[in-house]
Amino acid sequence: MILLRNLGIENFDLLKFDYSIGLGGVLLVLFTGTATDVGGWYFGHKFGKKPLCPTISPKKTVEGAVYGTMFAVFIATLTGLFLPIPLWYTSLGGLLISIFAQFGDLSESLLFRHGSLR
Repeated sequence: MILLRNLGIENFDLLKFDYSIGLGGVLLVLFTGTATDVGGWYFGHKFGKKPLCPTISPKKTVEGAVYGTMFAVFIATLTGLFLPIPLWYTSLGGLLISIFAQFGDLSESLLFRHGSLR
């Protein structure tokens, strides 16, 4: 996150309220990761029927994963409207960040289930 934050820092001017590309990237990662979790939980809780990986994380559903990703891309695109990053970058970044966030969440659940994080 520190390396991402430092991208474009040489052009950053706090007095002019210019955003560096790195600050936009950090905000994009934070907002998109949160949107993936919140959207996945809400839509999975409301509409989820089919388990995603019942042996790793029994309460996660396919519907939650799909809707969480869609919500994350929406939030990433919305965030991109306020950042100095091209809109299609933020949309594609939102998709990739959401997918990797879900894989990370499943990996953490796998470690927890096998006793490594207990």
